Amino acid sequence: MLARPQSLRFPIKGTFYYDAAACFASNQLQPNSPLSIQAEPDNPYDAHALKIWFNDSLLGYVPKALSQHWPDKVDNLSLFKIQQHGHFLWLECRLSYHGSFSTQIQLLWLATFVRWQYRLKLWLLQLTHRAHP
Repeated sequence: MLARPQSLRFPIKGTFYYDAAACFASNQLQPNSPLSIQAEPDNPYDAHALKIWFNDSLLGYVPKALSQHWPDKVDNLSLFKIQQHGHFLWLECRLSYHGSFSTQIQLLWLATFVRWQYRLKLWLLQLTHRAHP
């Protein structure tokens, strides 16, 4: 019996350094846009690094905590949410995948942790900008 596909959401890391802002400004990037993944085993910071692409544009990376536990069977990766806060662009993905129960629990916990970590970062950035306009 095959397990039904699972779904989780996570933010894209490093959008400020890559093509995310240009794609957003040109209105190419929309919720539900299909995304693709490319492994980068030669990355000096993360041997499990996974690039996230929209067409030919690099948007950023899968957060390191998730890339180390990436599921073997990915059904779909798409853009879930776009939010712009000043110069900060928040892109959140939706991943549909198949995995064992232990993989599902581990990925769900890690994705939740990473999302809250990024939300805290965003809140701190907003607080800093209010204090120093």
